[in-house]
Amino acid sequence: MLIHQSIGSFSTSTVALLFYSATVIAYPTCDIPSNAPSADTSAARVLYWGLNNNQAQCAAGTTPTDALPITFSFELDPSAANANNFSFWNAATASWVPVSCAIWAPTSGVAPELNSVTLFLTSGLTPQAGDTLKVCHAPLPMNGGGTTSQGYITSQGWCDPASTPVAGQGIGIVDAFDNGNAGVCASPSSGIRMIFSGGARNSSVTNGWTLSDIQNRIRVTVNGVATPLSPVGLGDSDVPVPDNYYEICVNYPSGTSFADVANIQMDAATAYDPHGCANGGMSVWIP
Repeated sequence: MLIHQSIGSFSTSTVALLFYSATVIAYPTCDIPSNAPSADTSAARVLYWGLNNNQAQCAAGTTPTDALPITFSFELDPSAANANNFSFWNAATASWVPVSCAIWAPTSGVAPELNSVTLFLTSGLTPQAGDTLKVCHAPLPMNGGGTTSQGYITSQGWCDPASTPVAGQGIGIVDAFDNGNAGVCASPSSGIRMIFSGGARNSSVTNGWTLSDIQNRIRVTVNGVATPLSPVGLGDSDVPVPDNYYEICVNYPSGTSFADVANIQMDAATAYDPHGCANGGMSVWIP
């Protein structure tokens, strides 16, 4: 059964119901997705970087399935990590199908990150490297109040480590905000908290970034300042887990601050995901 919702001239299928014996599984469905990210309808700015078969299982005794971490540019309410809020596009059947469960990432060793949800796909769904992945999400409650719109988004980051990285693939910058001296950065430097669309690592893949990995590869452009700023410090909130949260320390010129930041750029082949895929092309964040 489908329940349809019309918004102006835009029609979105909002809920599908599957009946297995006495069990009812509800999940959202969206209009047939486009392969063009610019056509995606998600107001939530969902980003994900690919499959990771090594994620912890949803529950003891269950069969491990492909896991898909997705990262939002803001915190969701803890109740949002619910399988009923998400579905996956099955290209073979041209239909939305439920996910088996949804949990907060990372799954062990550190506190839950309310920006990152890991979806476990149902058995039989085995996307391959190079596939364009699609996820539909229901309206999601945000931490602090309010909800997102319902929408879908195509993959931004799935890549094949055996092939040449393509622009737009790999881990990118999702969001950034001012953290002053509240984190790892001591005066006179100031912190910029950055969220990436996956656990950014160096080329060895086994380790998170060090300052030398990014010092000349991430640049902060400040309005009115001719030379972009290079990080003078680096911190990872979840050391030793390579993480999608990093804080860079910069020295702002006199009279400038985070409010004057025009953009943050990350060179290609700076961030590597657990499969060894480097980000292809420059990643740019603009406030």
